[in-house]
This record gives sequence, structure tokens and C-alpha cells, in this order.
Amino acid sequence: MDDDYTSIEDYFSNEVYLTHSSDYEELLSNNSRPELSPRDPTELVLMYAFNAVIVATGIVLNLVLVKGIIGAKSNGALLFVLQIALIDVLTLLTCNWELYYYIRRTWIFSKLHCTLYSGLESFTSVAVVYFIIGLNFHSISSYNLAVELSKNALATPDAESATESLTEENNYEVATDSISQKRSLTIDYRYKKRRISVRLPILLVWFIAASESLPLFLFADIETLNPADSAEQPIKQYCTELTNTVANHNIVSLMVIAIRIILPSVALVITLAQTSG
Repeated sequence: MDDDYTSIEDYFSNEVYLTHSSDYEELLSNNSRPELSPRDPTELVLMYAFNAVIVATGIVLNLVLVKGIIGAKSNGALLFVLQIALIDVLTLLTCNWELYYYIRRTWIFSKLHCTLYSGLESFTSVAVVYFIIGLNFHSISSYNLAVELSKNALATPDAESATESLTEENNYEVATDSISQKRSLTIDYRYKKRRISVRLPILLVWFIAASESLPLFLFADIETLNPADSAEQPIKQYCTELTNTVANHNIVSLMVIAIRIILPSVALVITLAQTSG
């Protein structure tokens, strides 16, 4: 069953490959950086400073941005910015797990924390990339729409007469049965063309991020490795994704490669080509 284990670093790199249990110990037990003791004051100072300066400040600033966008009832591109700010808050909340994992070089939290860490880190990584891609596409679409409206305005010799004719064309007589009175209903179809809906792309991005992170929520678990010389070295614990069969491993690997590497790369190339053109 060891052959089905895949480390979280593998999922977040450009290669996803089958990892043996011995590879964990060889990779993470190197002495390239000193390991801090559990009660090392340097670790406490680093953690308190990181939480006070980076995490707390980042969360407050992002929440201020969220409140400003919601209060202004903004739409369009600012809704993408709102989603990115929310994702940044989730990223800052999960970065403590990663920092502890990096410093200790072993997982010190419970299985529930491991599940939340693996799933949320994957969720936020995928979501922020696709929201940026959605913002790029929205900007390109808005620019194309503005160019089209400018061409239509230049092609119309008399803007006022065109407006009046369009208004008269979109007027409908609505009769009320109670008082038999006619009322004029104006439908301005030009206003509808000036808006580009972003609700469906935003919902689609949330769905993609949730779908990609679901296997990590399901398969994340703690793997305990006993060192060869257990008398001198402590037991290592790693937060990783455990799959029951090789088929499940291949499915998860292909999905990670497609969603996190191939699709974003293709989308970014398309937006770059549209911008250059």
C-alpha cells in the first residue's frame, strides 16, 4: 500500500509521480537547514511575528477591501477582486499549518487539521489562479464591448434621433383591466449590451476549485514513519494523501495535472493572444 502514497509537494509541483515511503524520509530528513527543537524560542518569536505582521495585517486589509466593494455595490471586474480578497483571507488562515510543517519537518497537528490543510491549500491555489484568468477574460470582453459601442456611436450621425427612434421602437402599450388605463413601458436594449455578466464565471470557478480539492479532503491523512535508528531520531509524521489503489492515484494525478497546469496555461495563453491582438 506504500506505493499508493503521494506527498502534498508532488501535487503542487509540475510533476505528480508515485512516491515511496522511503522517499519521505530521504527528502525531509536532510540536514540542509537546522531543525528547531519543540521549545526553541526562535520558533515562538518567528510564529508570533508572522501572525502579527503578515496574517493579521493581511486579513484586516482584505476584509476592509471586501467591505468597501460590498458597500459600494460594485459589479463587473470588482466582483472578481472581491473573490480574490476572500481567497486571500483563506490562504492567510491556512499558512500557519504550512509554516509549522516547514519548521518542524513533521506534522504535529491532528488528522482533522491535516485534512483541512490539504484541502484548503489546494482549493485556494486553484481558485486564485482561475479568478485571475476570469478577470483577464472580463477585461478583454469589456474592452471589446467598449470598442464596439464606440464604433456604433460614430456610425450613427444623429445620436439624439437614434435614441428617440430606439425609444419609440421599444415602447409598448400596457392595458390595466381595473381602470382601463394605458401606460407606456420603455425597454432599453442598449443598456443590456453595456453589461457583461460575471455571476456564472464566478460560480464556475468556485465549482472547479471545490471539485479539484475534493480528493484531497477525502484522501488526506497522517503517515507515520519510524526512522531506522529510532533510539536517536524521533518518529516523523507527514500530512499526505493516501489512495487505496493505483487507479485512484492515476485519476487524482491526471486531474491535478489537467486542472492546475494544463487548463490555466492554455487560458493564460489565450488571454495573452487576445491582449496582443
